[in-house]
Amino acid sequence: DILYHSAFNFPALLAALGPQGWDRLRDVYMQLSKTEHYEARQTLACSLHEVARILAANTAFNLESVLCLFLIDGVEIKMGALGHLGDTLTWLTPASRVRCLPMIMQVFRHDGKQWRTRELMASQLVKLCHLFPASIVVNSLLPQAVEWAHDPVAGVR
Repeated sequence: DILYHSAFNFPALLAALGPQGWDRLRDVYMQLSKTEHYEARQTLACSLHEVARILAANTAFNLESVLCLFLIDGVEIKMGALGHLGDTLTWLTPASRVRCLPMIMQVFRHDGKQWRTRELMASQLVKLCHLFPASIVVNSLLPQAVEWAHDPVAGVR
């Protein structure tokens, strides 16, 4: 399927062209991230951190909106984005990270019905604590960590 293979190979193509090639690829990326083809969106969500790393200095890439788009999508797409959330947020500016935090916390609070989902989200907390100021860590991330510390599944704890 062309859409899936295009999405799967997108980070490699972007790496080959470099950040200067983003202007030619931006529209394709945005169309792929909004396509009806579920597997294409999922592979883009899983590789968002790689695209963010390549485009770190490029302010024309609105990583914040793409991340939020994937976080409101289906479960597997959301899990793809959450799997490397800390790595993705590393490439955002501190102000953008703070703007993404309410969406991230909403996902953490409301989408943890399955223990594997909670385990994946809990695995990202350490990385997130290093990316946010202490006040945000104490007020937002710490309460979530305490809640997951009481989880009945050992892997989440």
